[in-house]
Amino acid sequence: MSTERPRRRFGRAVAILSGGTAVGQGVGLLAAPVISRVYEPQEFGRYSVVAAAATMLASVITLRMDAAVAVPKEDEDADLLALAGVLAVTGSGLIVLAFVLLWPAGVGRLLQLPAQVAWLWPVPVAGVLTAMFLILTQLAIRRQEYGRIGLRNAIQPSVTAVSQVGLSWPMPGLGLVVGFVLGRLVGVGSLLRHATLFRKGAIRRLRARSRTLLRSYWQFPAFGMPAKALNTVGLQIPPLLITAYFSTGDAGQYGMAFLVTSLPVTLLGAAIGQVFLSEFSADLHNDPRRARTLFDKASVRLGGLGLVTGLGILLFGPMIFGTVLGEQWHEAGKMAQALGVASGFRLLATPLAPALWVLRRQGLQLVLDAARLALTVAAFVAAWRLHYGALTAVWVYSLAMAVVYGVTWALSRWSTRSAIHQVEDDIR
Repeated sequence: MSTERPRRRFGRAVAILSGGTAVGQGVGLLAAPVISRVYEPQEFGRYSVVAAAATMLASVITLRMDAAVAVPKEDEDADLLALAGVLAVTGSGLIVLAFVLLWPAGVGRLLQLPAQVAWLWPVPVAGVLTAMFLILTQLAIRRQEYGRIGLRNAIQPSVTAVSQVGLSWPMPGLGLVVGFVLGRLVGVGSLLRHATLFRKGAIRRLRARSRTLLRSYWQFPAFGMPAKALNTVGLQIPPLLITAYFSTGDAGQYGMAFLVTSLPVTLLGAAIGQVFLSEFSADLHNDPRRARTLFDKASVRLGGLGLVTGLGILLFGPMIFGTVLGEQWHEAGKMAQALGVASGFRLLATPLAPALWVLRRQGLQLVLDAARLALTVAAFVAAWRLHYGALTAVWVYSLAMAVVYGVTWALSRWSTRSAIHQVEDDIR
């Protein structure tokens, strides 16, 4: 009975989160054939660069407080960590926004975007909203508010997709970017309203507890933030590299391929990973053996899903893209086929990688993410230097990422077993 209830709770939570995500992604899929026809690959390339830059910025300014809120035993400490993260994100975002407004030419050159504020302001704004979104989502997961998160998972992508279609005529090109910002804004608003972070006296309590919290959780900004930044840059930097070494159109083709091949991770992997983080953290405190069982069972499920996903993309990617999205996206179908190799391993490793955060293995995560970024840059630079095209570069990148994801899963499993063996030895 004691094991059946957690199993049902885990499955129910995953169903709620993935159900909400399915609704949102379903709207996005219905809008995709329209978006692919009202926007050119070059416009999608610029949008991919803005979205990637905003996501990379978010990984830095969170200071890894999104991971830290899952760890404290006391809910009060988790609330204070989330509040500290939101305040840090707001201050950092204002500084970056001022920099963009004062020096648009330099930022434009760095991101390979037009040196116009209209293209650049969404980077810090979306970065701040994404960072807040990450922190507030993890806080809601800790509180097991799965219904609220599921609703947000349905609303945010729906608003993004509808806005991007609706803004395609009044704001050609920029409609993709503005729709992205609007979706993030709605997602954050739905979570912030119920987070109750700014209760009376919250700032005063944060000041009083700041030294204690810093002593207990300093590893997250010191090691976790660089590791997460490296991880995010490794995942998001390809559009910038493709723009720099190949063309904006190639970056747009890659952006569309990455968007579609990421759907399984977004739909199932994110939901499983969010629930896994909450349940795994709780089990480590209460029943370490159950944490090991949870990891092993999740690995079997994710491994099966990853195999089906990878094979499906490899076999049918080009045909689906050319038929559904239009002939101008045929190259994106070939890139999706290449990304299918990494997608299967990504679906296995990414949802379970939070085990390294909870087990305080931030140093190991930092090494993994540094290796991943180095391999990503090397793949695209080597293809360019050897005069190969963007498609070949994506194949090399995908194969390298498959290896990285496989190693990440293996080390997560080893860390989990080592920690639980240590607990069992201490009991004996």
